[in-house]
Amino acid sequence: QILIDLQNAETGQRGYLLTGKTSFLEPYYMSLRSLPRSIAQARSLVQNNTHQSKQLDSVERLVNKQLGALSARITAKQTGTVITINQLEEGKTYMDSCRSVINGLISDETVMLEKNSAKMHQNSSATSLFILFAAAVSLFITIYFYLQIRGEFKKSEQVQKELKDKEEETTRRG
Repeated sequence: QILIDLQNAETGQRGYLLTGKTSFLEPYYMSLRSLPRSIAQARSLVQNNTHQSKQLDSVERLVNKQLGALSARITAKQTGTVITINQLEEGKTYMDSCRSVINGLISDETVMLEKNSAKMHQNSSATSLFILFAAAVSLFITIYFYLQIRGEFKKSEQVQKELKDKEEETTRRG
């Protein structure tokens, strides 16, 4: 968003420089208002990453230099001063530098996302294995106790049968 805002400011300034019509400065003024919000939003996203915070500091410095250069060219046009090719090339240098640093931020973020995704996948696999292991243990425990209860039940039936047989034998004798 920072790069889009900065490009909009540059586009508005370029249109004004070419035509002299102040209506072309609307994107420039909108970008002057939105750039601080865009930078603040980006800063909130990288606040826990020192390296990215430093990169964002560089972006902010470059943005401020570019805005200063854009403003100087607009003022020069308003006062009738000739704008030199060096001034225009200075703006291109700032934009190229901004693109480079922002692409570095995006690249760093992509690498971190890939690492986090791989770690999450690894954790997911470990969780799946743990669930399968827990299910197997639960099944083993269930079968074990089923066999134990079944064995006790058969012993109990056997004892009851023996008692019934003895009772019948005792009844026959008596």
